[in-house]
Amino acid sequence: MANYVVNKIICTEEILNKYFIDYCPIDENEKLEEPYISFNKLFGVNTLNEYAEKYGEYIYYGYGFSYEKNEEGLIEIKFLTRYLYPICAIVRAVEMFKENLIWYSCEENKIYLSEFFWNGKKVQENTLYIENTEYNEWINENEDYIEAIEYPDDEIWHYDLKNRSDWRIWESSNLIERYFNKYPSEEYYNQMHCNTSSEEKTKKIIFYDLKGNIKKEEFLTKENLSHINGMMTKCYMKDGKGQVGYADSGEISDRNIHDYIYLWTWDNLDEKTGKLIGNDDEKFNQTFKEIKIDEVEKVETILYSNPRWGGKLTNKFELRKEENKLENLEIPSFLQSNKQDNDKMYYFLFVKYDDCDGYCKDYNYISNDLEIKVGDRVLVDRMGNLAVATVENVGFYNELNAPYPVDMTKSIIKKVDDDFELDDLDFYDEENEYDEEFEDEDTLNINIENTYFKFGVSNYLQGKDNDDNWTKIKLIIKNRYFNYYKNSELMTSAELERLLSMLERLLEGKINKKEEIEFYEPDLTFKLYPKLNLWKTGKFTYIKKGHEIQDIYMELHIHLQDNNGAYIGQEYIITFDREEIEKIETYIKRKIQKNECN
Repeated sequence: MANYVVNKIICTEEILNKYFIDYCPIDENEKLEEPYISFNKLFGVNTLNEYAEKYGEYIYYGYGFSYEKNEEGLIEIKFLTRYLYPICAIVRAVEMFKENLIWYSCEENKIYLSEFFWNGKKVQENTLYIENTEYNEWINENEDYIEAIEYPDDEIWHYDLKNRSDWRIWESSNLIERYFNKYPSEEYYNQMHCNTSSEEKTKKIIFYDLKGNIKKEEFLTKENLSHINGMMTKCYMKDGKGQVGYADSGEISDRNIHDYIYLWTWDNLDEKTGKLIGNDDEKFNQTFKEIKIDEVEKVETILYSNPRWGGKLTNKFELRKEENKLENLEIPSFLQSNKQDNDKMYYFLFVKYDDCDGYCKDYNYISNDLEIKVGDRVLVDRMGNLAVATVENVGFYNELNAPYPVDMTKSIIKKVDDDFELDDLDFYDEENEYDEEFEDEDTLNINIENTYFKFGVSNYLQGKDNDDNWTKIKLIIKNRYFNYYKNSELMTSAELERLLSMLERLLEGKINKKEEIEFYEPDLTFKLYPKLNLWKTGKFTYIKKGHEIQDIYMELHIHLQDNNGAYIGQEYIITFDREEIEKIETYIKRKIQKNECN
């Protein structure tokens, strides 16, 4: 039996005022200046003692209670009870208000979370097993943030519960009997966890590289399904069929659906050429398929198969045993052309990255510097990050016989000396050649305690379809310990607008709890922190007068990659104060307004 049970009720404001706010909870003749929350009105009793004698557990007021509106305009009531679920109040409230109230309870040992709701006929319990799950990993990753959470609030209410796909109904003919005098953890283990976990644990997501090698495996959970976003994916269904397409977890979050994943394919794709056909209004059309998660037995996905990585477009789930050598393919006569465009020659460099260990394939870049020769070293953009490479071969090609499509091949940044190292780059120099792409796009530059921070936005599109338009983000961070460069499509235009909106709310004091902003591309995460009364954290015995309130601040978490572009589970964090947040907010707003004026 636990010492405490944390509870959260979600209901309408009318229900709160009429049935939970109580000015006379202790004695009907003693009116309090500030009301309590009680269950008295649910049962028509006059005092807390009368309630306890008849119906058991009531609110423990030692840690207080709270109620506030959430983003949906509903009221969230938070409080604790001692030892047991207040099951009589739970059942009565759900029976009375049906679809207008949901009640969550969880004992402090956090074995499982209960959700009590009306299923159309009776009160039903939905359970989520949280002991020894991703929840514990989340706790470890957010220790500092969690330390500041005080009762009656609890960290469980800050965890992303909705995105867990393993909620399970725990049937009962008598919920009051189940919970009135005990906490049924043993029953739960026997009936719910032990009997089903073996089946769930066999469901896997398998990640392949492009050559068909298994790189990692994960359990098939809603959290882990977000890791396949954008990748070519195959879902093996219970009926024996396979469903193939590019995974889109954005569709899940946008539609607020938690039982499905979505796979999409190109409508107008020529598989032979790997190119989209048709006019500009139709060629990019896609078809989305809704896949019920409960019907999926296994998921296979291919790393770096997102079309935005480049390469031949396809609607097929295919693993490449060898890279195609386009220069060895015979060009069909009907593709030959005497047009001037096809006669233009491009100087291709075949390079190997200097930080590659063991066998490494060649990568193609185009150079306007015709004096670069085999053996020279060049600075290049590798998947949005700076890298140094050595030229292994060179050659002139036109559009038809180029080793890689010309319009998808990056240009080198510049030639560098034999003793050049990435740390030699002077990010304070606004004339560096790698800034050429942004020479017409102003950037934001901030010096944050001897850390140079540059932030640039280009290709923003205003309009109703801007969630399909990728905005290019330039990000440079340099100090004596860290050297980071990114110039890539990291946000959609809609995501940039959402970031601006959240920064405005933070600055205006409209955010009252920590907020995280994530994007389709997993490179960046913004974490926003509202004002905080340090006395309320309980972590200080002395605070200098005038320093009791901690002002707003923001963290930018940069998720780091290895040389092959795989995320390594490490991150670099840079912190911004109010003044710096204001500069970022003003810059983004100016970029958006500039586009709207155009």
